[in-house]
Amino acid sequence: MERVEVETYSQATNAWVVRTPGRKFPALVVQGDSFSTLFSRARSVLERARACKCEDPELLGEAQELCQLLWNSLRHYEETLHTNGFDLPYTRTAWQPEG
Repeated sequence: MERVEVETYSQATNAWVVRTPGRKFPALVVQGDSFSTLFSRARSVLERARACKCEDPELLGEAQELCQLLWNSLRHYEETLHTNGFDLPYTRTAWQPEG
């Protein structure tokens, strides 16, 4: 763990806006439990599009890509928490991206 100074532009609950060193633009901080909910919703959209046999391959591809991007970030978040001795702030289920 390393402590760094950040600039805060908003400290609204679940919507902090901060700028980290070396970055031109601020970032939106999303809490891990909120992020896991975003992933769950993206996964649900993908599963429902597949289940209804969506005939739009571009839509299916974008839903799958969104799910994969969120999954990669969520996995990084979970690994970082684990490495630093934190419990997850949500119940982990058998999430995995589907090819």
